[in-house]
Amino acid sequence: MARPHYMLCLFMALLMVVSCKKTPEEITTKEGSINIQFTYHTGDTSKPWTDMAKMLTIPKTGDVVRFTAFRFYVSNIKLQRANNTWWIMPKSYFLLDAQQAFTSAINVPHVPTDSFIAISYTMGVDSAHNAGGSSVNALLPANGMYWDENRGYIMLRATGYSANSPDGTFSFDLGGYTGTNNIVTEKVFTFDKPTMIGNSNNPTLTLAANVASLWDNSPSVNVRKSISGATPEGKTMATDFYNGITVKSFK
Repeated sequence: MARPHYMLCLFMALLMVVSCKKTPEEITTKEGSINIQFTYHTGDTSKPWTDMAKMLTIPKTGDVVRFTAFRFYVSNIKLQRANNTWWIMPKSYFLLDAQQAFTSAINVPHVPTDSFIAISYTMGVDSAHNAGGSSVNALLPANGMYWDENRGYIMLRATGYSANSPDGTFSFDLGGYTGTNNIVTEKVFTFDKPTMIGNSNNPTLTLAANVASLWDNSPSVNVRKSISGATPEGKTMATDFYNGITVKSFK
């Protein structure tokens, strides 16, 4: 009489073992991440700029400057799959600060395991988030990078001191998200080969930003020491800085 009960228990035990086994799909779909790290220099990538209190010489103008702030926005991060579709990171808005390495790093989590061939990111903040501010952490007006609903965000701020300036200071608050002075710029980096992200493969893209490139096509601080708002001069400075960002490594 005990045999049916024994068989029932054995069946239930086997069922539990089978149900606890992971399917191949579960084993191979662990999410991954990609890191984006900004480093800084002033024209020579072999000489990194790591100390904001250090006096720097701008190669194009000869100005000697010391920065007190260097901040900018990066947003709308996307990864292109090998089949050419895009995975989009939700609410990807970041305010980077050159003062410290950790505030110049972006972690992109929860990337679905797949093979990717490119990454896209935007320098600045898209027009949809400029009008009226935002509750997203990096976009909070409390961060001091928001003018108002008409002018939107300060997408790049560079301030400091220079003996070359008439009053010893310089201040560039650059913005503009519509019209001819729009400085929002999408950048795309295509990988050398398809790269798997996920299952413990979490690559880092290191970008080298040349802070001196702000003056590649702009005059000395003796001629122009400040900009505030969306202006042709500001667009030139922002565009030169964005174009001065190069890929240092991807691994």
